[in-house]
Amino acid sequence: MRPVRITAPSALPVTLQEAKEHTIIDFADDDALVERLIMAATDHLDGYGGILGRCIISQEWRQDYTGWASCLRLPFPNVSAAAVEYTDEGGNPQTVPPSEFEVIEDARGARLQFADGFTQTAHDGRVSVVFTAGYGTAADVPADIKAAICMLVAHWYDERHAASDKTMRPVPFAVDALLAKHRWVIP
Repeated sequence: MRPVRITAPSALPVTLQEAKEHTIIDFADDDALVERLIMAATDHLDGYGGILGRCIISQEWRQDYTGWASCLRLPFPNVSAAAVEYTDEGGNPQTVPPSEFEVIEDARGARLQFADGFTQTAHDGRVSVVFTAGYGTAADVPADIKAAICMLVAHWYDERHAASDKTMRPVPFAVDALLAKHRWVIP
């Protein structure tokens, strides 16, 4: 099942001022446009549909599973908090105590590992994990991701029209180079 974002990030990874400095814009007339471009660049990279396949600024997600397992793989790395929810046989919502599981980061990302001897059955077999993933705040975002966002903003600011064989330039190679080590691909 696809993860569902519950709470969007509280901020963008790049401020308007950072993007304007990179783009060498020293007037306020295009501030709204630059802000939209920052949002577009962030959306292009961030979350389940983003090309990085990971969360940039911390945000809350829910991953549903069709049943219990001793280990539940989460869709993103950099998980800082998690809660496990299910509906018991009486139809009542329940939460697994945090002492019964831990979040472990490994080469394949984050997984929720239940304690030895933990057993539980849900009424309908479904289990949900609500978790927070991301680097943290904007200050915690790696500088190369911020630089790539600023490069995308500058590129899109200069190339404001749809693709045209006479005017459209490809996205600068530097963007791919800066993002390569941050792309999350499950091995």
